[in-house]
Amino acid sequence: MDLSDTPSAIILSKDGIVEYAYRKKNAFPFIGLNKDQLMPSKSLSQRFSGGGDGCSNTDETEPSYWTDTALRRGATMYEQVLVQGKGYRITLLTVDEDEAEDDDDEYERERSEWKPGFR
Repeated sequence: MDLSDTPSAIILSKDGIVEYAYRKKNAFPFIGLNKDQLMPSKSLSQRFSGGGDGCSNTDETEPSYWTDTALRRGATMYEQVLVQGKGYRITLLTVDEDEAEDDDDEYERERSEWKPGFR
């Protein structure tokens, strides 16, 4: 995670209860989950049955399941789950800010073209 430029977090859980949460500080929004707390009930982590190779697809997720911090306008949060033995799961959360950056660039470009004046 530390080698990636993508804002990301990893949550280790057992039987639907948080064991450990690690986020890339200053890049990923604060995660308010603590040890021994239930994983968000509507999250992919709770719903995925682990079929196939035990690894889910990467799906868009609702940021409010994981954080109280709003994402930048246009950013999207994704979730992927790896089901392991004895009730353990690893959840990977990532934030795609490419669209948000594009929106900010467009806003700056439009703003630079503004010509305020008085008549």
